[in-house]
Amino acid sequence: MKPETIEEAYRAHKRRLTRLCRRWSGHRTFDADDLLAKTTLRLLEMNTEQPIANPIALWTVVIRNAGRDVFRAQARSRLVREAEVEDALPNEYQPDDQIDSARLLETVIVAFGELSEREREALGARAKGDGYASIAKRLNTSVDNARQLVASARAKLRRAVR
Repeated sequence: MKPETIEEAYRAHKRRLTRLCRRWSGHRTFDADDLLAKTTLRLLEMNTEQPIANPIALWTVVIRNAGRDVFRAQARSRLVREAEVEDALPNEYQPDDQIDSARLLETVIVAFGELSEREREALGARAKGDGYASIAKRLNTSVDNARQLVASARAKLRRAVR
């Protein structure tokens, strides 16, 4: 087998790649198309013009990783929706509970205001379900630094609430 570039491999093996994406997306055609598009973009971002000895193996790994990312994002958004529904249910508060809740909310708002701009942005993006790679790209920093910003923001908010 002669080495192929990303584009050559895509053209030569598109049906096979589509089948892989369909498997990872639970045989949903639209999700499979989205997964293939994400995978293609990831590979093109690698910006390698050099031929690849085993392009199908590379595509398979990137499809698997992109599929996992999509699955995790869907699971996170499902948890957020469930939490929103739970929060929307009427609660029977006692007056003291309402006062305590108001104080806690005020404490969190003040603590959130004391976070650095980058910490607020990283924490907000993470709360929306963005991955650390996406946060790092948005903040023009490394993935480890994005992780550290989120962890630091969470720690500051926890300390404020205690």
